[in-house]
Amino acid sequence: MRAIVVTLAFIAGCTAAPEPASPAPHAAAMAVTASCGGGVTGASQGVTITAEDHVVRWRQPTAQAERTMTDLGEDAAFAADIRRQLEAMDFANIELNEPGNMTCALTAGDHTLAWPQGGANAPTAVVAIHQRVFEATAGN
Repeated sequence: MRAIVVTLAFIAGCTAAPEPASPAPHAAAMAVTASCGGGVTGASQGVTITAEDHVVRWRQPTAQAERTMTDLGEDAAFAADIRRQLEAMDFANIELNEPGNMTCALTAGDHTLAWPQGGANAPTAVVAIHQRVFEATAGN
């Protein structure tokens, strides 16, 4: 009798439903950066929302200079709102790569859109999010 119970327990374990696959990383884990730069010196500046929801302002006075960064603090609500807007517009499937002398860019995860500063081809919604992130301070 004991052998039957053990055998049935073994069979039940072998026929159990497989564990679900791990979910793909959620958009909440992606960094978002709004930046502008270029020109004669290659200077650039921007704001990055880190994967940990910190708002970090950075500047690089020339292309060869060290980047200085200032962590403005965590702002989970702002970060979540920006990521929601990017997801709603299907940002990852928008294609725009038109750098200019002075180029602005919006990056979410590993996807970047780039356009000449003041360029007319950048989608209005993308420019609005870029501006919102670029002007961010913690506690928006």
